[in-house]
Amino acid sequence: MFDTLSFSSVSLFAAIALYALMGEPTPDHPGMLEAVVALLLGLSIGPSRVVSLCQADPDKPVWYVFGQIFFFFGTFFSLSLALLNGNSAIDILRDYIAFMFLFLPLFFYGREKEIGPVVSAGLLFIGVMFSFRTVWPLWESGVLFNVWNASPPDLLYLANAPAVFFAVLFLFFLVGTRMTSTGLFNKATGLLFLCLACLPLVAMSVMMQRATLVLSFVFLMIFCIHLLVRRPAAVWFFLCPVAIGAYMSFPVFEALTALLVHKTQIVGLNSRKEEAAAVYRALEGSSGTLLSGLGFGGRFENPAVGFLYINFTHNLFTYTAIKSGLAGVFLCFLYGGALALNGWRLARKNLFYALCLIFPLFINVFLYSGYKSFSFGLLLLLVSMQGQPRCLKRPFCASESVTP
Repeated sequence: MFDTLSFSSVSLFAAIALYALMGEPTPDHPGMLEAVVALLLGLSIGPSRVVSLCQADPDKPVWYVFGQIFFFFGTFFSLSLALLNGNSAIDILRDYIAFMFLFLPLFFYGREKEIGPVVSAGLLFIGVMFSFRTVWPLWESGVLFNVWNASPPDLLYLANAPAVFFAVLFLFFLVGTRMTSTGLFNKATGLLFLCLACLPLVAMSVMMQRATLVLSFVFLMIFCIHLLVRRPAAVWFFLCPVAIGAYMSFPVFEALTALLVHKTQIVGLNSRKEEAAAVYRALEGSSGTLLSGLGFGGRFENPAVGFLYINFTHNLFTYTAIKSGLAGVFLCFLYGGALALNGWRLARKNLFYALCLIFPLFINVFLYSGYKSFSFGLLLLLVSMQGQPRCLKRPFCASESVTP
């Protein structure tokens, strides 16, 4: 029989596992699967956490207080505005689900020891499984190595999920920590993690994600330099298999680089500047609309997707502007800024683990629409905890920590 703590952890892991195996980042029509995931999340959170969210507590951190204000503003004001404007019910539901994911740090506040290992392992599991579900249909249909010249099957944008980018960085980090540690077991698990890291890398390459691929390369280079400086004798156990893998995949890497350069020449920054201008035009009709937005489910003509009328943007702040106006953007900035300070404190404890969280969050806040997904909320939850997975609490990290 589970006690309260273990039942909560099991429920959360069940929700994560079901999502990883069968879900998708942003489903167009939430159905039974999403309902079951929501039920499991609700069981994990428990009614007491919902009650505490409605209470003022001066002992709570500042990000929690800002999050409370933002949550209630969106729940009562933006939701009411959506109903008054007669926005589509399915669009309202999709927007509100995405909005709720932003507040997982509030729902699970104070439960770091209980759910921390579940969240970090669960995020890695989501990233690996989404990558596998992206790559496997291409492998099965025989177009994996010719995917850029073929029409791939419907990938559900699984590789665009923040968890996939997190999985690449975190696996690289685990490879470095294991391969530069003593013992045959550490070396063997390091090689296993290196092989596993190829899966999300291939998935992101298939989707030609320029920003995530470039940042993955930047992370790997910085990490290699760090290891060369701090562990020059052991770093070769890390560099040699990485170099061999890079050499073997060089033809693919060369072709991918050429395609990414060509894509950049054609589409540039994917009309992100024009998208922001379109958001402003959609809100400038009146000062009230500019301040309050269109409510959840609000749509606008977006030049970044061929001038279709859609209900999202590729930036969290412009998305919030459409739904909640400048008032919502201000509250989102306060909440996000306060959480960013937590990220800074975490970086002082373990820089490279912090980058595994910060890079995916940065990309999906400013460049992609992954902020609407479950895994984005889990990343925010890890940042709010300021902790490290137990597998990283070894001399490699501890000796380089700085207590904030």
